[in-house]
Amino acid sequence: MPRSRNNENRGYPKSWRFRYDAYYYRVPKGQEHLWDGKKEFNLGRSLSEASAEWAKRMHRIEHDATVDALLTRYKLDVIPTKAAATRRGDVQALIQLRKVFGHMRPHDVLPRHIYKYLDTRVDRNGEKSRATALYEIRVFRHVFTKAVEWGILDRHPFKGEVRLGGVAARDRYVEDWEIAQALALKPKRGAG
Repeated sequence: MPRSRNNENRGYPKSWRFRYDAYYYRVPKGQEHLWDGKKEFNLGRSLSEASAEWAKRMHRIEHDATVDALLTRYKLDVIPTKAAATRRGDVQALIQLRKVFGHMRPHDVLPRHIYKYLDTRVDRNGEKSRATALYEIRVFRHVFTKAVEWGILDRHPFKGEVRLGGVAARDRYVEDWEIAQALALKPKRGAG
């Protein structure tokens, strides 16, 4: 049977208490990462200050429920501002990212998850598609950068911690006849 609340704490939201001339919130087990890693969070000295901090934190918690919600906001707010070809590529990247990370909470995405994603991402032929995976990770990195900008996260969970090499340059030499043939092609659009 749960303990009854002290008289001085009645009337405040659940898990709030007033002590040491400040308002505190007892953080539910497993949610410490949303409250700066604390088990008891100091909301403020005045009731208005405590209410404002509470509202700000609760708004953030509601809006960063899953990576899926973060990807949706990115798709609606950021992708429309990009060029058409980039929009298409980013939307495809979000589809792949949503399959793997959509169920996770943004705070739970760690560098090891990014490395594993890169290792397991394969194309239709079963061959490693490193270039595509690197593009998707770049999009994912930007999603988290925007999440920090929007105030959903306090810090980027893998920026500066994940080191990914690029794609190896092609080693084929372009022959002179190929260049001549390309230059001989007529443009599809008229000049001017």
